[in-house]
Amino acid sequence: MESIKRVLIVLMATLLSYQFLCNSAFAGAPENNPVSLKIATIAPEGSTWHRIMEELNTDVKAKTQNRVSFKIYPGGVAGDEKAVISKIRIGQLDGGAFTGFGMGEILPEERVMDLPFLFADEKEFQHVRSGLTPYFEKAFSEKGFVLVGWMDLGEVYLYGIKPIDNLDQLKNTKIWVWEGDTLALVCWQELGVTPVPLSVVDVMMGLQTGMVETVYNTALGAISFQWYVRTKYRVTTPMTFVTATLLLRKNAFEKLSADDRQILITSSRSHFERLNQLIHTQNAESITVMNERGVQNVIWPEEDINELKKGADNVYQKLIGKQYSKELFDEVIKLRDETRGNAKTAGNP
Repeated sequence: MESIKRVLIVLMATLLSYQFLCNSAFAGAPENNPVSLKIATIAPEGSTWHRIMEELNTDVKAKTQNRVSFKIYPGGVAGDEKAVISKIRIGQLDGGAFTGFGMGEILPEERVMDLPFLFADEKEFQHVRSGLTPYFEKAFSEKGFVLVGWMDLGEVYLYGIKPIDNLDQLKNTKIWVWEGDTLALVCWQELGVTPVPLSVVDVMMGLQTGMVETVYNTALGAISFQWYVRTKYRVTTPMTFVTATLLLRKNAFEKLSADDRQILITSSRSHFERLNQLIHTQNAESITVMNERGVQNVIWPEEDINELKKGADNVYQKLIGKQYSKELFDEVIKLRDETRGNAKTAGNP
């Protein structure tokens, strides 16, 4: 009997040890197993944004010894930004590179950075974005996303199939608006313009069929998407400055070890800094290329530009309490005016 008890004790000890080892191995699996993060972007395949993302992937794989990698879906193959967000939320994708439109689908108040004519130059825009980054990081985190880093897009211009020499001509043209973009819709309606909603992936078709006659994009964007081939006129006054970001689903990001998370963040921001420098140069080069290929620069009368800015001022106020809070808008104005050397009253651009 005593020998049977000893055998049972040894057997139980063995089983407990085995269970402990299995549990320990399972607990460590997320940090040891390779993780491939599925990322989507509307940036065309081979574009500067896509190329930098692929270089980032190579860098992260090397630094994590293949523990972390990206599977990148460029060119809208996973759908437009709204569709990508839906796929992230159901776990089909782990993240995406988003413009303000996509970011606004997750965090509406981020669209304060897209307001037209709010910033006089890129210096103001960069200062405000830098000052608000901690706020946006926290706000996205509360929505279940990690803000990995910012990617510059540049200044946005109007491009037309036919001349758009002034505000009256703009009102009589069929202008595109990103389908579902409430901010852009409000802005155009305030100016008396009735836009045509289309997904960004359908814009080229719209230009080819005449469904839309005027679009807006950065210079590099107009070249990358080939919109400039159909639009032969560019209004030289920029409407706004736009940015993009890489967002990851928080629970996908947290599958990585603490060390690998830091590698991903550090590498991303290093590559995005280089991207931002490239974008600045390539936007300027893109304008030169378009001019050489027959795209005409259109200079608007000062009174029409002032009318646009007046309409923009009205939009700022209308969106308070709907798109963003008064406190956030006031903070934007305060940060912006820090670069101007003159203190303006918050809320009065």
